[in-house]
Amino acid sequence: MTHDDPTQRHYPEPVNSDALKALAHPLRVAIFDAIAHGPATASTLAEQLGESSGATSYHLRQLARHGLVREAEGRGRGRERWWEKVPGGVTVGAPHDAGPAEKAAARMVVGELLGLREKALRAFVSELESFDDDWQEASLISTVHLDLPREVLAELGTRLTELVGEYAETYGSDRAPAPGSRSVTVQLAAFPVVGGRENP
Repeated sequence: MTHDDPTQRHYPEPVNSDALKALAHPLRVAIFDAIAHGPATASTLAEQLGESSGATSYHLRQLARHGLVREAEGRGRGRERWWEKVPGGVTVGAPHDAGPAEKAAARMVVGELLGLREKALRAFVSELESFDDDWQEASLISTVHLDLPREVLAELGTRLTELVGEYAETYGSDRAPAPGSRSVTVQLAAFPVVGGRENP
């Protein structure tokens, strides 16, 4: 997503209230997260997530109803249906003036996504030796602790988002894969520490 004002953070628009509530189901979050890596069928998602294809098919249709996924054109034969994430990013969250149901849905979805992020990171660490040395060296797990004013934290978030967005323009999962590439997850987080104090 582009924005005319370069001082504003370039985040995608938040999902609307109905879509957020529709997404607020553990299996739907898992499907939405899995399909972000590329098109899939209900059967392949079922195998990947340990569910029945009937369940994944039902939840895919519900996600499609709310504009979060769509059928992938030009794929599949016969009754086989391929699904893909709708192009572009989404921001999951509830505005400050949202009602209790919307805020609860946002907390649930974000919590599930965080759990999936942690699971993916732990899987990579536990299976590290299964990757070639070059892939191990190219990967990054890093934590930096900073003392930042609020406006500098916002600036950092904007710059990181824009940088990753530049790579997504070329290497996003909705683009043709580059030779020698593999699915990669980029996790970025920058936030004030709970229990920390604001310096005078």
